[in-house]
Amino acid sequence: MHMLAPRPAAMSSHRSPEEISLATASIQLALANQLDADTLTCWLTRQLGCQRVAAIAADESLADALTGLAPDLVIVDPRRATEGLAAAVRYHRRHVHGRLLVFDARPREAVLLELLATPGVSYLTRAAGPEVLSRGLHAILQQDQRVFDPAFAARLRRTSRGFQLADDAGGSISMLTPRELEVMGRLGSGESVAECARRLGLSTSTVDNHRSRLMKKLRLHKAGLLTRRAIRDGVIEP
Repeated sequence: MHMLAPRPAAMSSHRSPEEISLATASIQLALANQLDADTLTCWLTRQLGCQRVAAIAADESLADALTGLAPDLVIVDPRRATEGLAAAVRYHRRHVHGRLLVFDARPREAVLLELLATPGVSYLTRAAGPEVLSRGLHAILQQDQRVFDPAFAARLRRTSRGFQLADDAGGSISMLTPRELEVMGRLGSGESVAECARRLGLSTSTVDNHRSRLMKKLRLHKAGLLTRRAIRDGVIEP
């Protein structure tokens, strides 16, 4: 593991917001590449005064790197080639003493929807800018709040079952079934209906039905808009 600062000391339990400042918070970065880690570490230390920042190499296991540690905050990029978003969420669920910030390159609804049901997980993007990130880190560490990217803030609703993402003018992929979401990803990636049907073990008429239903839910009136929407919401990568 390439260390950008001394490894934070292990802590035995969750620290309350009253015990944490940005200067004393132990922060572990699990980003997609070394350049991103260097850049964010420099910003955290120079602009916010963070003194306990360390980075996990992009090809290193998140679980192995964090063994024996209890950082106040883990910042993870879901694009990590080795154990990205799913591994970070699993770690967070097992070690509820800390906080998890998923730091994405751009707003992706598909990624956000994976996180809403997990307490203590926040979601911000580089596209929101440094001021939003700075305020978000203060809220996460010193107020013990969950924070979400401004691109989705107006649509988030707190319910008895936690946060939910409301529909917008163009529909929401949260309304899609897992099969419809899979069909959307495959067709959006350029597969034909016949190829999608073959790969999923379905008939072409069934895939056509899935496509029709998902396009109706998302209020898409042209098949050509499916790829654009799949990219926008993070179902597929551009």
